[in-house]
Amino acid sequence: MTRDIDIRVEQWREQALCADSTSPDLWFPERDGQRPHRERVRPAVDVCHRCPVRRPCLQWALTQMPPYGIYGGFDFGWKRDRDELDKIADRLAS
Repeated sequence: MTRDIDIRVEQWREQALCADSTSPDLWFPERDGQRPHRERVRPAVDVCHRCPVRRPCLQWALTQMPPYGIYGGFDFGWKRDRDELDKIADRLAS
């Protein structure tokens, strides 16, 4: 069963718009203190909003809860997004 899940994960990841990204820093923006947070993450979030596998990406991230990074259009390292993600995860669990 675990193997099937891993295969499905890899299948949607291959379809992700970020899969061929040449800039991994785009998905893990540094907190530089010079630009507003949303300005730093906007390029990655814009790609996520166009991505055909945004939903499975977000579902994967909600089960894994990575400490940082952009997944499914949300910044998992930013408190405001994290609070919203907790609400989404609660809704999915009920």
